[in-house]
Amino acid sequence: MKKIIFLILTIAIQQQAFAATTLEQKVQNAINETNPHVNIGIKITNLDTNKVLFEQNPNRHYIFASGLKLITTAALLEHFGLDHNFTSSISKKDNDYYLNINDPEFSTKDLEQMLKILAKNTKQIQGNFYIVENHFSLPPLIRTKMAADTMYCYGAPITKVHINKNCSRLTATPTQINDKIKLEAKELVPYRIINKAITIPNHRLDRIYTTLEGDKYIVSGTLNNITGKVNIGAVVHDNFAHVKYMLEKLFKKYSISVNGTILTAKAPKGAKIISSNSRNFRDLASIILKKSDNFISDYLLAGYASKFNNQEWRDAGLMLKKLVKEKLNVDLSNAEIHDGSGISHYNMFTINQFDQILKSIKNRPYFQDFLQLMAKPGDEGTMTGRFAKQDIKLYAKTGSLQGVTTLVGYFYIKGQLHSFVITTNNYSGSKNNYLKLEEKIIEIVAAGNRSL
Repeated sequence: MKKIIFLILTIAIQQQAFAATTLEQKVQNAINETNPHVNIGIKITNLDTNKVLFEQNPNRHYIFASGLKLITTAALLEHFGLDHNFTSSISKKDNDYYLNINDPEFSTKDLEQMLKILAKNTKQIQGNFYIVENHFSLPPLIRTKMAADTMYCYGAPITKVHINKNCSRLTATPTQINDKIKLEAKELVPYRIINKAITIPNHRLDRIYTTLEGDKYIVSGTLNNITGKVNIGAVVHDNFAHVKYMLEKLFKKYSISVNGTILTAKAPKGAKIISSNSRNFRDLASIILKKSDNFISDYLLAGYASKFNNQEWRDAGLMLKKLVKEKLNVDLSNAEIHDGSGISHYNMFTINQFDQILKSIKNRPYFQDFLQLMAKPGDEGTMTGRFAKQDIKLYAKTGSLQGVTTLVGYFYIKGQLHSFVITTNNYSGSKNNYLKLEEKIIEIVAAGNRSL
């Protein structure tokens, strides 16, 4: 009987060793088939057994791009709490009205809803209408953002007073060669649109540019006739003027007259709130993680850093690292953080540091809520179309910059929770090859665990 038991145990151990070897070989083969020289970091862990299933370059520093948003969101969740409200309002004192914006997602739609309520109370403002002066201690521009981000509004200034995230968007469509392109507003645009862009033949590259000059929205350059419809944006550099232009347009729409002037002022004491709009941290965190929103993540970090009167974004990064150490017990002292969104190429972490973050979040009381905030296959957002052929319960945060792709998060296999960190840096060629590699690695590990 002892010999039989010994034989069974020996076979089981050999099978596990063979499965592990096969898993490593399969993952390495998938990497080699994509690019044998790629700079890739990986760590996949069964969190229920605390067993590392696969790792590669765990102590090497990598750029995680928007993967940083997961760290920013988790750390600031500890500070704000899921139910913390960000409330904007219109209030009245004497004959004057005040617009106080305190919401990173504040949009034209929100302002319209508030003005509809105002219009029910009065159609004529006897005094002035004030935009309340709110400022972060950080400068509005992050130096490491690239000029090329402007047209897509990734480089929009991070300011507390804003509407539509300091961006004004249009849809551009090519027409006949040498004719002006077609421009349509995706949302209410408070500017005079000046169209100087023309359609070009398909053998030439697109070169389309957007600028805001005073009350003019200027679109120039060229759009290829086979490019099709594209979404473009112009970055706002005078945020108070942007809100003022929007107010003027909406006052006219809702037949509200102002006897005085639209000005800026400090928030008054004793003002009566006429209308308001709120979002909680849970709502904002879901947008950050599912849609990878740069403005909201940097806005929230700017708000936190302003409590310490930080004057530079690198100082905000230091405060974020301290918060991670205090709340998540992960040491990021040798990491680099220069913003909250991951848009900077200077943000650097090791694979092990990110792995420790994921393990720490798993042990927090809000973990199940946090999972629901993350992107899932089949949802709208950054995971749309991904893992379509895999039967896997997965929660992820993606990241992408030039030469960088990242996928971090959690998945369940046979009821057991796993964490994963995969990032590729310094590659050339098609990004799709490395997105497929991320999915292949998860598929191999998941299949290997199902067979055990």
